[in-house]
Amino acid sequence: MTARDTGALPRPIRGLQQRFRTLHADALPAAGAYRAVFVGPAALRAAAPRAIALAGMPRWYGKRFAGDGNAVNLLADADGTLREVPVVSRPGPPT
Repeated sequence: MTARDTGALPRPIRGLQQRFRTLHADALPAAGAYRAVFVGPAALRAAAPRAIALAGMPRWYGKRFAGDGNAVNLLADADGTLREVPVVSRPGPPT
């Protein structure tokens, strides 16, 4: 997704909520790389990338899904190349 693609997203949160309700969760994500775009109030759009960086993923770009549903996080290096960081899932409460 490029910056120009974000114009297709509804700006009000209510519009995003309505669109989200129509999504189907019973299928695996389509294989490919997905660019993350932060939406919502300006304060959230400014804070979200910083919060993700503090959690250990600076310059988070998005995710890449394989056809079997496995995924990796994508981080953009300073030169723009994408680096993969495995998604780790642990059942149960955080330790």
